[in-house]
Amino acid sequence: MSVTLGLSVVLTQTTIAGAQSQQAALGMRDLVTITAPSLGGIPRGLLAEVRKTTKAAGVSMTTVVTEPLLFGDDPRLMARTVMALGPDADGLVDLDVVDGRLSRLRGAAVALDERVGQVGQNIDLIMGDGARVRARVVATYRRGLGFGPIVISRDLAAAHTTTGLDSAILARPADFGELAQRPGVRFTAEPDGPQAAAASAQTLVNIAVLAVLLAYVLVAVANRLVATTTARREEFAGLRRMGVTPRQLRTMIRWEAVLVGGGASASGITLSAVPLVLLSVGFLGRPLPAGPLWLVPASILVVMLIVWLAMELPARKISH
Repeated sequence: MSVTLGLSVVLTQTTIAGAQSQQAALGMRDLVTITAPSLGGIPRGLLAEVRKTTKAAGVSMTTVVTEPLLFGDDPRLMARTVMALGPDADGLVDLDVVDGRLSRLRGAAVALDERVGQVGQNIDLIMGDGARVRARVVATYRRGLGFGPIVISRDLAAAHTTTGLDSAILARPADFGELAQRPGVRFTAEPDGPQAAAASAQTLVNIAVLAVLLAYVLVAVANRLVATTTARREEFAGLRRMGVTPRQLRTMIRWEAVLVGGGASASGITLSAVPLVLLSVGFLGRPLPAGPLWLVPASILVVMLIVWLAMELPARKISH
């Protein structure tokens, strides 16, 4: 159970995060991200200066509250971190648009994952300042895993934020000259999608909770093995009367520990492999999950070590 749960949960999280990063990377391929975190946002006028050099679009990150959009969502209203784009993102950010165009992202307009809605319908939102807005859907796209199920217009985001400043600028690579030397302005060649950052934080929380749960399970398993081995005192005494030496008894226990630990590890890996392979094929297009594959030998090592200690130590004590 520990091996199956540990590998399944961790590699599921990292595989989904890998798929999100992959979609975001495809959607913002060959773009440079310009940010100014120490300035509280992109200074006014910087976007216009960048546009003198290359094609660029302003991007904002904000939070909106929506009804459930995807299967598995909380049935109640839920807050989402969303990306805000303007019509200038058309031809720059590739959301793999199915219907409509990003150039229509003006005013109270949104784009949706194709699984969520269709062009022409209206959707109710609660903005970060508490205002209720009814927005029209002007485009649908496929890369909802990397960019989330909803992208709103910059006009809509700016109207309901304190400063109205963009969070970043996405631009084609160019020689930015003096712009790159401006204080507080950063240029990053590897942009990341809005879902990846949120998923990374959630993954760490989930793994921490899982670690506590697995530690509890492993302690319970170790206690049970110690009790089971200790209860074999009469069996060991009978074997000693038949001429079995303490060393032979300990050798027998070690082989039993190998069988128990090896069987548990093999069963756990097999049970976790089936869903992980299916998940990886569905999200990444390959059978190998994304994430730290060293967890597999590490899980086997931990299980074998716990089983060996839980059986070897009490057996050594009662075999004399």
